[in-house]
Amino acid sequence: MTAQTTTHKQPVFANESMGTNAPFFDGETLLFCHSTAPIETTVRATGNILNRMRRDRVLAERLRNLPLNQKVIYRAWKLAYCNWSDKITHPIVSGFAANIPERSPAFYREGERIHLSFISGMPSSVGFRYRLYTCSGPDLAHLDPPQPLALPLLFFGFVSPLHICWGAGNIVQLTDKTIGNSFRLETDFYRVASVTFLAEDPSKLLITGLINRAFEYQTILYDLETGNTCMVSVGGPVYKSSMYGKGLVFAQKQNEQFEERELYYGDYTLSPSTVQISRGE
Repeated sequence: MTAQTTTHKQPVFANESMGTNAPFFDGETLLFCHSTAPIETTVRATGNILNRMRRDRVLAERLRNLPLNQKVIYRAWKLAYCNWSDKITHPIVSGFAANIPERSPAFYREGERIHLSFISGMPSSVGFRYRLYTCSGPDLAHLDPPQPLALPLLFFGFVSPLHICWGAGNIVQLTDKTIGNSFRLETDFYRVASVTFLAEDPSKLLITGLINRAFEYQTILYDLETGNTCMVSVGGPVYKSSMYGKGLVFAQKQNEQFEERELYYGDYTLSPSTVQISRGE
């Protein structure tokens, strides 16, 4: 893939009033997540002391002012798509409740069917507990009900023509759909935020990861066939993104509001990356 040297970018949606995030682009259709204002919910607190309190009435009385619940703020991102030519947003009907987030969408076409994957889950005291879902249909407007895959709890994932991918922390797990072999990629990111594949070449992955505890991030392009790794930028580091041809769709933070992001489109630059990835069984 030839590196690009220009960094022009522009918003994907000129008049979009909702936040947009997590794109997947195949040159014709843009799949993404959109959301209105953040949601606040209450989850049950956990920990050794709290677990002991639930079994020990004396301890519970001594620590009766200790909060047993905690508030969590999140965005209920929901799936949508548009034709790249007109940018008219069409929601994807998953059947999930309005307050349940749907994230990390991706799709591929196979014969007369389109196959969609995404992750979904609710916040808990230990963070979001996602599952990977898949569904298919003749088009994105007519999909079968999504079904969860039998995988461990995860933070990111997708299904491509070649692989089933899932993982958490800095480990990316992949299963080859043709032969069933599984392998793992261990990155030296502090934490991987998202992984997706290129629509025009599913053997290439776009991995966004946090490089430190200060939540600075970087996106890399990783070639599963060669092991080559490049940093992807559009005048600077990019967040969750989708690459097609000479262009990149990516999410950019707009202000200090919680997860206030908007999709942009621009030319990208590929350059050597310092992120190390080791492959193992």
